[in-house]
Amino acid sequence: MVIAIPPEDLYVTQCEQVGSALRLRFVCDFHPGAPRNEQVLQISLEGLGNVSTCMDFFRELLYTKPIYLERNENTLTATAGAGLLLSMNATALTVSYDRLNQNELRKEVDVVYEWYLGADRGLANAHKRINAVRSLTAESIRRIELKSSGHVHGGTASVLYEQQLHLLNRILQLLDE
Repeated sequence: MVIAIPPEDLYVTQCEQVGSALRLRFVCDFHPGAPRNEQVLQISLEGLGNVSTCMDFFRELLYTKPIYLERNENTLTATAGAGLLLSMNATALTVSYDRLNQNELRKEVDVVYEWYLGADRGLANAHKRINAVRSLTAESIRRIELKSSGHVHGGTASVLYEQQLHLLNRILQLLDE
């Protein structure tokens, strides 16, 4: 049974040489909202003549750049980024799936933690901006109330000030919801 290589971008998590064979492990790109995928794609390429070149190619990309893989019989072609291409002809090519190992899981946790820190910083900045708008709105209300006290109730200026106060109070109410 031939196991299909996923069509989406993959990230290489492990690259090792065993004799003339190259053993690779890949994880699918994950992001918030995507379903969990605890499987790792394992590829073994036997009988490569240029194992060291292949090792260099994949080690440069470990966890950093997405890789697109295409298989044609015993030839595996890896494309990464802007024109980085490697075609590997093997005497035998096996594809299988395995569970995430400890290092791969740790790396995913690190990425999720970085997302958390970014979201936390964004939320803190949003709260600062909301509080600045709240303070500015409250100060505008105070000033308008002060100005409106010098005008006759029901007059043109008084009506305009009441409309402004109503709008500013609605803004404060929305900020507090």
